[in-house]
Amino acid sequence: RREVLEETGYKVGTLHGVLGVYTGRPGKRRDDAVAYYTEDFTGGLKFLPNKEIMERGLFDFNHLPTTLSPANRRRIEAFINGVRDERGEW
Repeated sequence: RREVLEETGYKVGTLHGVLGVYTGRPGKRRDDAVAYYTEDFTGGLKFLPNKEIMERGLFDFNHLPTTLSPANRRRIEAFINGVRDERGEW
């Protein structure tokens, strides 16, 4: 919730579930990432670029930016396809 607020300006209420739990690729920094989903949020997009987030926006699923990373694209496609509680590499 804190990360969402800091990085987007949205305040998340109830989390509806876990899309997946992912680890970094072998040989890379071993950060774990948990992707949650919800429809319970308030606020609006507020953003100042920083070292973590260079750009943000709202996009139609069928018109995602070409600069979106392959891993983030896979997570969005997994959500669209109904995947939940996935485990694997980011």
